[in-house]
Amino acid sequence: MGLSDDQEKSDVGPEVDPKLKELVDSKYWKIRPCAMYKMELKGCVGMQARFYQYFVDGELKDCTEWQRDLINCEKWTDYKDYKAAEEVILNEESRIKKRFTSHNRNNIWEHRASPPEDWDKPLPEWMQKEQENTFLYHQAKAFKAGETLPTNPLSCNIM
Repeated sequence: MGLSDDQEKSDVGPEVDPKLKELVDSKYWKIRPCAMYKMELKGCVGMQARFYQYFVDGELKDCTEWQRDLINCEKWTDYKDYKAAEEVILNEESRIKKRFTSHNRNNIWEHRASPPEDWDKPLPEWMQKEQENTFLYHQAKAFKAGETLPTNPLSCNIM
């Protein structure tokens, strides 16, 4: 006995808005692993964090945003809930925007569109001489010559 079209659709789950699906599919990489949200929540509600918040900030922070993000991350991971993913993505974007606010308002340094023309010029001679005895210098020299060196020639094995 076959199922009607209505029954088949209800078993698959609710239809997802194409715009929402496109938004989430293009930005899902912004969603951190759920363990990260769990650590952030623990870092916000833990005893040490509360002590710090009270004595440094003078008040306790609201940690519900981390809790909501953890729940929504789990919904996205377990059930591919697009609404939950959208909420996490929007929260991440607002965090990024808040993080870069002072950077973007900086009027002291001139932002440049391209690197200086001589960005790849050789280092001064005195600096090259200082680097001649470094591990990285010898590795680079061997690499250019096509030689293979042990990963750490200075290591000691005790048996």
